[in-house]
Amino acid sequence: MMALTQPQVLELQQQKLEVQKHRAQRQPSLRSLLIVIKVGKKSGEGSFGVIYEGIHIHSQIPCAIKFEPRKSDAPQLKEEYKTYKILKGSGIWIPNAHYFEQEGLHNVLCLYLLGPGLEDMFDLCNTKFSVKTVCRCAIQMDPKTKVHIPYREKKSLSGTARYVSINTHLGKEQSRRDGLEALGHVFMYF
Repeated sequence: MMALTQPQVLELQQQKLEVQKHRAQRQPSLRSLLIVIKVGKKSGEGSFGVIYEGIHIHSQIPCAIKFEPRKSDAPQLKEEYKTYKILKGSGIWIPNAHYFEQEGLHNVLCLYLLGPGLEDMFDLCNTKFSVKTVCRCAIQMDPKTKVHIPYREKKSLSGTARYVSINTHLGKEQSRRDGLEALGHVFMYF
């Protein structure tokens, strides 16, 4: 995780105020916001859409820019943005969502990166994690909330198809059991 210097933090706060002021005046377009974000190479894609690397031109802070078709069967980026806003400040491992906008045929989410992702780290370790590393990941991925989700069917896929449970593939609401099954798939992969 990259530590920010005091000037970078102050600049980000100033830019946030400028964006809020701009939004108060009128609904901003992606073109006006991307003036300060340089879009780089494609870094990933999935059923949701495409992710590009980016960098904030003034602060040089790396970011991710997610593009999702507006006509998606199950749009997720707006909900992801809301979730990041709710979780903001609750932990150091929650990325700061810079903005969410609709532009042309796409929903766009820009968020600051925390560092390399789990898949990146896996590749850096020659696609082999130690048992200790997998166990540490397991502990972090398995919160004990004791909250149950009501059962529903005909749900669209939410999550990475490689890891989700069989019931999720069948369109059923994900429950604690499905979360545990998905974690098992993640651990077997790593």
